[in-house]
Amino acid sequence: MKRKVNQIGPATLMVSLPSKWVKQHNIKKGDEIDVEERSGNLIIGGEGSEPLNKTVINLRDIPDIENASDHFYWMLFSNAYKRGYDEIEVIFPDVNVAPRVQAAISNLLGYEMFDQTSKRCIIRSLANEREEEFERMVRKSFLLTKQAAELCYNDLNKGKLDNMDNIINIKKNVQKVTDFCRRLINKKIYKNSEIAQYYYVILMRIILITNRFSYIHRYLDRSKKKVSKGVIEFFGKVRELLELFYETYYKKKIDNIEKIDRTRIKLIKKAEEFFSSKNSADIAVTEHLSEVIRLIGGNSSLLMGIIL
Repeated sequence: MKRKVNQIGPATLMVSLPSKWVKQHNIKKGDEIDVEERSGNLIIGGEGSEPLNKTVINLRDIPDIENASDHFYWMLFSNAYKRGYDEIEVIFPDVNVAPRVQAAISNLLGYEMFDQTSKRCIIRSLANEREEEFERMVRKSFLLTKQAAELCYNDLNKGKLDNMDNIINIKKNVQKVTDFCRRLINKKIYKNSEIAQYYYVILMRIILITNRFSYIHRYLDRSKKKVSKGVIEFFGKVRELLELFYETYYKKKIDNIEKIDRTRIKLIKKAEEFFSSKNSADIAVTEHLSEVIRLIGGNSSLLMGIIL
């Protein structure tokens, strides 16, 4: 595009900025922009002050809201969080649901409740939402998932479910961290739009993988049954597959993805042996581990899209 150069004063030349670019980057009077000289060209870049993304959630519009489940409250506010809202005005019904709203946002990183009255409150995000936080949080979600797998495996190996509470807490933390990452993607704070969609699904599957280790623990606790040595060894192989995915993510090696795929096929065939077991615990745990294998396989396919 061409822009006309105007003169202001005896020694100052001025060029107007394209209005579409100004609106896209929210540039306002007084903002600073970057100007770089490169090979005879001037490269202009910058970001203005980001406007607050606000919404209103009127709980009066939801019939029988006082009897809604805790999960419903969590779905309501976690989706507003992932959507990228910075400020939410919550209109309360006649009954006191403020404690339930507070409980729902307690696992949403950065959300805090302000200006609470009997009729309304304001939820604001206080998190440090910078692009460099994205990679740190992705790594944290992987490490937490590996830790959940290790604790679950060790408990099965010992025959004692000592780490049930620890795994539940890890599951909550993985949910918190992956929700934060998906929020950064939706707010376009993570700016690599070409691969953001791959990350979004990978993060969603990470929490699903962690959930499976929690489900294994819960099943064995309720059934009071134990798994065979063969299934424990199979679990060890699944942990190795998870470790290989983690290593592949950080080394960005496509040949590792081929190894993941080859291992996935072998493990799925191995799982079929346990589905004919007379031990119902073997069958149940193998079903959960098979889902972990499937999720890792799906994530490795997306990882290839990031590496290429």
